[in-house]
Amino acid sequence: MGEYLLPGVVVLKLQHKELATRLWGYDKSGQTWEYVYFLDEIKQHAIPYIEFNRAVGYADNYIIQGFNVMREELSERMLSSFDLKSEIYLPDVSEEEL
Repeated sequence: MGEYLLPGVVVLKLQHKELATRLWGYDKSGQTWEYVYFLDEIKQHAIPYIEFNRAVGYADNYIIQGFNVMREELSERMLSSFDLKSEIYLPDVSEEEL
């Protein structure tokens, strides 16, 4: 079974059709990938699918296809399980937490 190799921190996301068409063009149906994500702290890891799936509560045979942004609680489980928390970027806090 495979493994996830390059986790990173999403630092900016935007929808920019012109940039997308310049980068990737269009597919056969005339569509482009206009949501652009900018990543930092990309680290080389080898996290087996089954370990990842069990840490976040997915089925053992689940395979993420493409770019995926997980719900906050699942992200927290994954970050804690594999010691991937950022030392640069801090999570947003509410006014009450502040």
